[in-house]
Amino acid sequence: MELRAFRNIIKTTLLISMNSPSSKKHTQAFTLLEMLTVITVALILVALIIPGVFLVLDRIQTATCMSNMRSVGMACFNYRTDHNGWFPPGHPYRPGTVDRPNSLNFKSYLVPTYLPELLVCPA
Repeated sequence: MELRAFRNIIKTTLLISMNSPSSKKHTQAFTLLEMLTVITVALILVALIIPGVFLVLDRIQTATCMSNMRSVGMACFNYRTDHNGWFPPGHPYRPGTVDRPNSLNFKSYLVPTYLPELLVCPA
């Protein structure tokens, strides 16, 4: 008996809600206030996301620099393995001096064989 009564209540509730004026389709467009609210919420979300995007870009540059440094280190290690424990020859950096075009430094030993390209830091 209780199940029948419950079904009858649901049927009458559905019939009443289907015939109510609020269930009819609205043919009106958005109001100006609704549109401004949506735009405001969208702008707030964009303002919250932008700092995160810059943080991700900074971490990508950091990861690229670290990868380049690892590649240079591995190239030096491979050179050392192939040359009886000797590192590539080079000269110390002196501020204010310019490398002569015919001077040899570690890049000239590493780039053709151990590093396929000269690595540049993106930052």
